[in-house]
Amino acid sequence: MGLNNYNMHCVRVIDPSKKIVIFLSAKEDIGRERKAYYYALKKYFNVVCCIDKELHQVIASMEPQGEIFLILYPDPCEAIIPEDILNLSYPTACFQIDTYDGTKARLDQSMLFDHAFIFHPKYDKMLEGMGHPGVTLLPHAVETNLYPEFIKDREFDVGWVGRLDGPFYRIRKEQVEAFSKRYKTNDINKFYNQDELISVYTNSKIAVNISRDDYMIDANLRCFEIMASGALLITKKPTELDEIGLVAGKHFVTYKTTEELLNKISYYLQNENERKRIAFQGYQAVNKSHDFVNRVETIVEVVQRNNNRKLAPARNWRATKKNEVFFEYYAHRRKLFKALKYGIYLLKSRYSRFLYVFKNLGRIVFLNMKFYTK
Repeated sequence: MGLNNYNMHCVRVIDPSKKIVIFLSAKEDIGRERKAYYYALKKYFNVVCCIDKELHQVIASMEPQGEIFLILYPDPCEAIIPEDILNLSYPTACFQIDTYDGTKARLDQSMLFDHAFIFHPKYDKMLEGMGHPGVTLLPHAVETNLYPEFIKDREFDVGWVGRLDGPFYRIRKEQVEAFSKRYKTNDINKFYNQDELISVYTNSKIAVNISRDDYMIDANLRCFEIMASGALLITKKPTELDEIGLVAGKHFVTYKTTEELLNKISYYLQNENERKRIAFQGYQAVNKSHDFVNRVETIVEVVQRNNNRKLAPARNWRATKKNEVFFEYYAHRRKLFKALKYGIYLLKSRYSRFLYVFKNLGRIVFLNMKFYTK
């Protein structure tokens, strides 16, 4: 999408009473958490979407119209970090959504931004330990306005929404199939859009969260969606929910094994009042403190408190260290020419890991050729 289209959709609807947040993502690349943040931010700001190569044109068009509050890189699937992110005069921030996946690279990339919003507990402490002064834990949340008032009468014993295929979901597949054979459920194999997902959860007495095999403690979107729906959330123990102010036995229920999961489902189906009490307390908690608007309020408070200070540690790095992070990032994103540029910088500086540079450049060429010859 070209800049003229961004101007058409974003620039011409500027509200002069609001400051501006530049959302470093193509608008069609905004989904799930990013979409929710986009709309939550719009309650307070003019939100302008653009990709890296259009950033300076968008900044130039915005400056006469209002104050730019923040340039936010929301970890999109397609848009990339601008090469001159460290030279921008406005506060910058990034989201690290799945911080457990490729952790080192994600934390290294966070050093390029003044503010790093980390979605999973403990990784914020890891980044602080690396010397970043602008780290904030920003857990997953839910768009509570999309959910109805607490519903007591529900059709399904247990609700499930989520993929069951792939190597990361073997435990999930086993456990979902186990409870679906014993209790009344929705169609566990169907793909559900957001409206259908809400309908499933709001019509379920209990709904289960089973995260990826390699990160089963994940307090993911599903946890908050289930609680917002008023269904009783049952999730694996241990869970990150314990670290963000939600309490097992009060707001949700935990299990360890498949057998315990089945027993917990049976118990809470038989003990309706206890089930509804915990489900309602979870429902109240997410409506009070875990909406995306709450999270945006945190972002605003953090940025304002730091008063435009340049916090990105990479601003003070030597050139080789910066080039290494940019090379790794662009190589991972399969941006051949950008990776080649930073690879050459590294090689010219007598970078000791020269085989690593050649290996990654070769990988990009191979993957790109494979993609284009399909």
